[in-house]
Amino acid sequence: MKTRLLFLLLFIGLGLVSCDNDDERFFLYEIDDIYFPDQPISDIVMEITDGAAVGMTGGVAPYTVETGDEEIAKAKIQEEYGYVMIAPVRLGTTFLVVKDANGLTAKIDVKIIKGTKSFTTKKVSVKVEGLEGDEKVDLENQVIASSDMHVTGGIKFIYDTKDSGTLTVIPSKDDISNIITASFTREIRQTDEKTFTSFIYVNYNDIDHVLYFTSPEKTPSEDDATRALGPLYCWLVEDVTKIYNKTYPNVTSVKRIYEGQSSRY
Repeated sequence: MKTRLLFLLLFIGLGLVSCDNDDERFFLYEIDDIYFPDQPISDIVMEITDGAAVGMTGGVAPYTVETGDEEIAKAKIQEEYGYVMIAPVRLGTTFLVVKDANGLTAKIDVKIIKGTKSFTTKKVSVKVEGLEGDEKVDLENQVIASSDMHVTGGIKFIYDTKDSGTLTVIPSKDDISNIITASFTREIRQTDEKTFTSFIYVNYNDIDHVLYFTSPEKTPSEDDATRALGPLYCWLVEDVTKIYNKTYPNVTSVKRIYEGQSSRY
């Protein structure tokens, strides 16, 4: 009787060890520009404005996934590609569990932090519609002179949620005495059949400002692969029509264009 009991306990013990080893072979890894699928991760950190993907290895399809708190992050299996998409909802910490067809599980912690985006100005220009001649030139000079940012200036956006936060405007690297800080909101709007644009709404100096990002047309000499490696070259456009059409009633559109580089929209 004692021999049979000892054998049973040994058998159960071996079964548990085997199961643990299987779990160790089923793990998640981070997908990035450069990733190492043989290196398991125990956690992942992402900004509130970003998403993330983690790959799965060692398991058997089909898979299921759940997060500990869907008010912090949501996850979805992309079966055809073999990875999990994670979408942040709000700041906080939770966990993610993936289970394969055999019941093996892989778990990681998920932390959502504030998002940080930045834009650096390389050139300031103006586009005026509805005026001609000297009147147009005078207005263009006024719009340039009243720019909040000049060459080497920029904006830093700190997102507390996906669509709101605090921005800091730096006039230029040589002028840090007139820094502006204000709260902003963001709205993603569809501007044509294929394009969605990120609009920023902010009030400072008792003026409502509307900003949006857009991509300039590429020249034939530009290399997409090279452009993808560094900061994104783009335009940060400020629509100041309402500010100036009181003085220039015939003007139909006034846009201040900051040409520069963005970490991301």
